[in-house]
Amino acid sequence: LAAVRKDRGRERGSIWTSCDSGISWTERSAGAPPRNWWRVTSSADGAKLAAVVAFGSVWTSPDSGQTWTETSAGNGRISNWYGIASSSDGTKLAVIARSQTVTGLGYVGDALGYPRDMWLDHMWRKVWNVEKSDSIWTSTDSGQTWMQRTAGEAPNSIGDIVSSSDGTKLALESDGLLWTSTDSGESWTERSLGKPVRWGRAVSN
Repeated sequence: LAAVRKDRGRERGSIWTSCDSGISWTERSAGAPPRNWWRVTSSADGAKLAAVVAFGSVWTSPDSGQTWTETSAGNGRISNWYGIASSSDGTKLAVIARSQTVTGLGYVGDALGYPRDMWLDHMWRKVWNVEKSDSIWTSTDSGQTWMQRTAGEAPNSIGDIVSSSDGTKLALESDGLLWTSTDSGESWTERSLGKPVRWGRAVSN
């Protein structure tokens, strides 16, 4: 088992693993600088782990979390990672990324009722307009190389993502709609109920 622990009132998280079905746990993010670990996924045997750091990068481990390597997914253009899925052998990974670009600057007095896609300074006076763009990235070599999967009508505002055991079938939630892929993320098909629904989590066998 592998899990991300979030302490109340702290931005930093930590990764913990268990080799006895959760009876005992060992922290595995020690030895690296404190990071805001957000999601973690595991191969079927628990040997290969992959995790994303919010406002950071993607990390992989070949030894159940004892050592970690930072990958180059997104080529440094991504500002936030918040979803990750793995095939059962740990070779195929899929991650969700969000890029944020500041497009303008104003003041709160001119932006009453500002939308949620704005940043405020600590004095609540300056307002930055922010353009957000979500993307899907996949890897077939345990995170060594990555390919962006946003061609065609790829969904935006993506929630979580899940993978089948062989990594070919993916599913995700976007703006209340479910999307599935049968070709490792190259193409996507909407699988909705005819209207947006607030989906919480998805699973895949």
